[in-house]
Amino acid sequence: MRSALFIFLLFFSACGEAPKPIVSEPTKKPNWYLVETNNGKTKISYGFGQTLEKARQNAYSEMARQIGVKVTADFQKILNCEKDQNGENCKKRVSNESSQKAKYFIADAEIVEEQLLDGFHFVKLKYIDESLLEGLKRKSANSQCGKPKNKFLQNMTILENLKCVPAGLKISEKNGIFRFENWEFTQVINFDEFSKLFFEKRNRDIEIYIDDFENGFKKRGYLKNNSEYDILLKSKKSGYLTLLYLSDTGEVYMFQKDIKVSRNETVSLSEKMGTLYVKLKENESKSRGMIVAILSNESDSTEIFFGVKHESNTENYVDFGKLYKMFDENINFGTKILEVKR
Repeated sequence: MRSALFIFLLFFSACGEAPKPIVSEPTKKPNWYLVETNNGKTKISYGFGQTLEKARQNAYSEMARQIGVKVTADFQKILNCEKDQNGENCKKRVSNESSQKAKYFIADAEIVEEQLLDGFHFVKLKYIDESLLEGLKRKSANSQCGKPKNKFLQNMTILENLKCVPAGLKISEKNGIFRFENWEFTQVINFDEFSKLFFEKRNRDIEIYIDDFENGFKKRGYLKNNSEYDILLKSKKSGYLTLLYLSDTGEVYMFQKDIKVSRNETVSLSEKMGTLYVKLKENESKSRGMIVAILSNESDSTEIFFGVKHESNTENYVDFGKLYKMFDENINFGTKILEVKR
């Protein structure tokens, strides 16, 4: 009896320790999996895995391959940040260009199907390869019309190409990526299209001129590479002038803050802080920026920019979101677009 019991326990123990076979391929798949294919600008990709994270990673990696986005070492980190609803720790800037592309592509792609079946997760991903304007037109085609309260949105040239400005439209930010959104849709503003938000606002109270020291004032803001310029501001009213610069990558630099001016006075930036030297980076063929001049009745009205100076060798700036929020208020401002080409 003792011997039989020993054999039974030994047999039971051996069965319990036997390794389970590893299944790497699913035997069953959802009825939607691998059905829809690419159609023009609409790209479709699929992925599966034994975890939802792995299935998503495979779907995004396949989509990245289709549209020519390099899957870098940062890819999974960026993916986790974008899908994390509490991603406050994910705002670190990605300087590598391929990682930048991955960051914006991940934000713009849409998960349209997710399903767990027989121990495997399945994901279907859709991405529409279109410009910022094309996306806005498509997504707002049936939107109710409205007028934005924000002064930046009110003057934005790109919105003039829509049938109307969608009701409730605003610009929001998550993980360092800006988006147009209302209660109906979201449209990512890709990093290489940020300058399409720029506009020229003429203001009788504030006139902005560019002086190249040779041919006098320039009406248009076309600048030459490796050249010096002066910026002149003519104020029709007394008050305090603040001059900001919005780059085509979304950083806001301060040229000068709270310049006290009298009525009909012209202020030279070169006299306040030196000339503006324009130089493109080695890998740049062109660049765009937007000067923002704000006229206030009192000083410190732009206190969010306190201490921020334009210094090319530092990262001393604030991001576009803070400037955008300023335009919720009734501020008196003018803008001029600057373009530099080799």
